[in-house]
Amino acid sequence: MTTATVPIVSNKCDASKLKPGTKFSRISYGEIVSVSQQVLGEGQVTVRNEAGEEWTISPHLVEAEFFTPDQFTKIKEVNRTEMVKAIVGNPRLVMTVTFKKQADPKNLKYAVLELLDDEKAGRTRPGIRKLGTILKEATEGMTRVMVGRHNGIQDEYGRLLFIDMTITSGMRLRQVDPRTVEKAIIANTKFVLKP
Repeated sequence: MTTATVPIVSNKCDASKLKPGTKFSRISYGEIVSVSQQVLGEGQVTVRNEAGEEWTISPHLVEAEFFTPDQFTKIKEVNRTEMVKAIVGNPRLVMTVTFKKQADPKNLKYAVLELLDDEKAGRTRPGIRKLGTILKEATEGMTRVMVGRHNGIQDEYGRLLFIDMTITSGMRLRQVDPRTVEKAIIANTKFVLKP
C-alpha cells in the first residue's frame, strides 16, 4: 500500500534562530508505522505524518503526547446532548465515531430487487434476515464507523465536516451529523448513548 505525500510548502520556523526558552506549538496527524519492543533497553515507535515524513520516537513520548482513536480507559454512558457536546467540543482531535448515515429510500427499491432476483433468498432464513437489514438501513440509515477529525465548525444543518484519516488520497472530507452518533472514542474515553 502506498501513501500519498503532500508536498511541504515551507518550514514552520527557522531552526538556526532557536534559543533556549523559545516556546513552540505543534499539531500533527499521522499513523504508527512500526513498534519495536527493545532497542537499548527501551522500545521505539516509528511514526509517519500526513506529509509522508517518518521518524522514530520513544514510547514514553507517544504515551505523553498522542491520543489514538481506538484506545480508551473509561466508558461513559451519555445522553444525545452530551454526545454532541463531546464530539463538537473536541476539534482537531483524532476520534472514532459510529454514526447512522442519512437514510435513502431510493436504495430500498434496488436492494429489494437484488434480493428478489435470487429466487431462493426470499424463502430462506438468510434472505429474510437480509431483507430485515435492508429495510432497517433504508428507514434508519446505514451504520458507519469512521476514524477522523473535524475543525469544530458546523454547517446550517448541524453537520460537521470530518477528514476521514483512513483515506490516503482523493476526497477525504465526510459530513457527519453529530446527532446521529451512537458511539465515539475521544481522548481515552468511549462515549456510548444511554439506552
